[in-house]
Amino acid sequence: MSSSRLFSAMRACEEAVLDASNAAFGRYSVFAGICGIHIRRLGGLRVTVGGQTQYLAIPMFALLHAHLVLADRLGRRGGLPPIEWQRYLVLDRHLVRGLCWYDRLNCLYCDWANGLCKLLTDRLALMARRPRRNLHAGSLAQGAVIPFWMGQIAYLAMLYTVIHKSLGMQPVSLAAAFRGAREAKDERSSRPDGRAQGPTADGGLLAIGRELRDGYVVLGQTYGRYLTEILSEIESTWCPLHHIRDGVFQEHHKYFFDPDQLRLMESVLLEWGSAKARAAVVENDQEPPS
Repeated sequence: MSSSRLFSAMRACEEAVLDASNAAFGRYSVFAGICGIHIRRLGGLRVTVGGQTQYLAIPMFALLHAHLVLADRLGRRGGLPPIEWQRYLVLDRHLVRGLCWYDRLNCLYCDWANGLCKLLTDRLALMARRPRRNLHAGSLAQGAVIPFWMGQIAYLAMLYTVIHKSLGMQPVSLAAAFRGAREAKDERSSRPDGRAQGPTADGGLLAIGRELRDGYVVLGQTYGRYLTEILSEIESTWCPLHHIRDGVFQEHHKYFFDPDQLRLMESVLLEWGSAKARAAVVENDQEPPS
């Protein structure tokens, strides 16, 4: 049997399993919802590999959450306002009607991950706007966290390589994320309140603290930018639904569907593969991909 005929037979078998599972268990079937949509679109093997790899990021997000809790406490001592957790961690998309139990679990995970990412980028932006001459001893602690960012970036890059190749998502450039963070740092340094001032400009503990703080912010923003683009691809491809409640959300949510448009979202994923891809193609008045 040729490879193409074998592939066609496997896809037909998958379709039969999906239909039988949905008929037997209805919305209680793991294949009844969004996962089934992607299996029909990509095949069971690709969805299994790419989908399950996403759960390997749970320890990464747990570490990020713990870091933000600690950074919040230290930041308050340095004059930063407390984090408004409830505005960022809006866990509500699992309440959308029509989702199966597996979709609901994924929605909780996605809400948590995206909330942490948005919180990180906003917190680092706030920290970066503080004048460099107004530093506190926490800068030395921030410097010690630089290896943490490097580890998070390396682990994320490894996971997304598997995810985007399996699920047909667009690659995301780590170099572009780093370049954007460096350019933002250079722009801040060019402002009067961003330059080192006073007798510590040429040396001293406070000057070292400035450099450590800058390294912490640049690598943190690199990670935040990189993670934001990756989550944009994953959310737009897997389950592009708006939240039910108000909060502070990622920019890419503008491409998403309202909670009462679940069936429309599923048909768009089958036809276009991604909410972002659909928006880009529609804007250019092109046809959907075959």
